[in-house]
Amino acid sequence: MVARRKPRRKVRNPTRYARETGTRLPRWREKLAAYEAEGGYFVHFSNFPKLGINPVNKFDTPTGFYAYPLDFAKINKFANERPYALIVRPVKARLWYLSTYDIAQYRADRAKLEDAFGNANGRLDVDEWLKGARVRTPAGQLWNVTRHLADKNTARWTRLLYSVLGYDGVVDDCEGIIHPNETCQAVFFDVRKLELVDVLRKGTTVGLKVPTRRQLSRLDLSRKNFNAEDLTGALFVRSNLRSASFVKSILRGATLTGADLRSANFTRADLGDAKLSRADLRDADFSHADLDGADLRGVLAYEADFTDATLRYAILKGVDLRGVDFYQTDFHFADMSKANLSSVYLGNSNLSRTILRGAILRGASMRGAKLQEADLRDADIRGADLRNAVVSGERGWGLQSDATRFSGAIYDDATQFPDGFDMARLA
Repeated sequence: MVARRKPRRKVRNPTRYARETGTRLPRWREKLAAYEAEGGYFVHFSNFPKLGINPVNKFDTPTGFYAYPLDFAKINKFANERPYALIVRPVKARLWYLSTYDIAQYRADRAKLEDAFGNANGRLDVDEWLKGARVRTPAGQLWNVTRHLADKNTARWTRLLYSVLGYDGVVDDCEGIIHPNETCQAVFFDVRKLELVDVLRKGTTVGLKVPTRRQLSRLDLSRKNFNAEDLTGALFVRSNLRSASFVKSILRGATLTGADLRSANFTRADLGDAKLSRADLRDADFSHADLDGADLRGVLAYEADFTDATLRYAILKGVDLRGVDFYQTDFHFADMSKANLSSVYLGNSNLSRTILRGAILRGASMRGAKLQEADLRDADIRGADLRNAVVSGERGWGLQSDATRFSGAIYDDATQFPDGFDMARLA
């Protein structure tokens, strides 16, 4: 029997659900909401209060420990009436995130499969398997290849994903790749890589209401007017939203992975914690929009407008952001490491505590930007304009833990620094 652990954080807003719906949640659901607000957890509904992998698998999926990403709007009604809710968190696990999997990762994994299963010519003949993939993304196609290699043996499928490809688990954030009937789920192959954070005894489920989540994925919604609509948690996976209007709409927690958002209007929209990975944002208008915590990895964003937008804690790691307007944008705590910001205008933006490590900022204008405690180590700032930028630490050079960090940054004679910068300290 697994010992019950105290939750790491108290319920921060236990009456929120009651205020919004007029129905009080059971105590276990209030605790679940606290973990959901904290983020990074998964939930498994079980008849027993312990972790374990069920070797009997009646579905065409790998054998493993299945759980839901802890976002209650994404949880299917299947199995949620079981008496225990197990809160788990991956620890140093090698996870395959299907929603952000790109072609480079696909090629690397396919090479591993060819090494393990290749024919005499050292290559796998997988063209028909690729064509038969239900979801036509790099992740969906590789998933179908591994399914065929396992030859309907679910235990073999697990060994292939775990031992050959090196994954401790797979996270499907509403792509429907693991199973079309459970679009948002995760499977873990090694429970030793999971921390059992809490075991919630549910008791009665009376009063439990699963919020409905609008399913608008893979639809042609071009030019549609969504102005001022409440689309919290809505699913727009790979939908055509070209020239659609979302002015002042609420899209908190929405999933727009792979969507076509070219020329769409999100002026003053609320996209907090939205997932926009691999979406096409070219010519889209996000001026004055709230994108706190949004995932923008792999987006196409040429000539998108983020004037006066809020991108606090947003993820833009490695994104090509050339041609984007970021005038007076708030990037506080955002991750833009290795992003390409060549010639981008960042004038008067808030880049304090932003991660710009290894970013390309050649010719970028950061004039008047706030750079307190920003991390620009190993960044390319040749030809960049940092005049009047506000930095922290002694003359801006990382001499204190709270200083703006520039060590290893690449600069040239065309780089313009704030007055008083001591160039001899750049190292």
